Amino acid sequence: RLRKVAEGHYDAIVLAMAGLRRLGAGATHVVPFEIEQVVPAVGQGALAVETRADDEWLIGLLRAAVNDPESELCVTCERAALRAMRAGCSAPLGVHARFAAGTMIVEGCYVPEHGARLRARVERRVASLLEAEELGAELASRLTT
Repeated sequence: RLRKVAEGHYDAIVLAMAGLRRLGAGATHVVPFEIEQVVPAVGQGALAVETRADDEWLIGLLRAAVNDPESELCVTCERAALRAMRAGCSAPLGVHARFAAGTMIVEGCYVPEHGARLRARVERRVASLLEAEELGAELASRLTT
C-alpha cells in the first residue's frame, strides 16, 4: 500500500502506526490521529489467545507469560461498553480505555443512524474486572442518554 501511495495511485492512506514501525517505514508525511479525532474500535491493538475452557494448566501458563493486567482491564471495559449498547463489531462506536496515574480513562464516540456524533468520557480507579465492566457500562449509558 505504501508503494501505491508513492506511485501516485492514492492521495492518502490510513495505516496502523504499529505496522509502520514494524516495517521501519520512514514515511515522509505521517500524521497520527489523536484519540480526540478518531476513537478506535473496541479492542484495537489487543491480542487474544484462545484455549480449551477446561485447560487450567495452559490458561495459567499463558496468563503468567503474556497477559498484561492493565490491558486486560482496558479491553474488558471496552467490551462491556459494546455489550451494554447491544452493539457489534460493525456498530458506529469507538471506545478507548487507558490508564494514567492509576486511573482508568475511557473515551467513547457513537454516531447513531441519522444522528449527531455523541461523545463521552468517564474515569475512575479500577482494580478488578467487575469494576472495569461497570465503568464500560457507565460510558455506554452516557453515550445513549
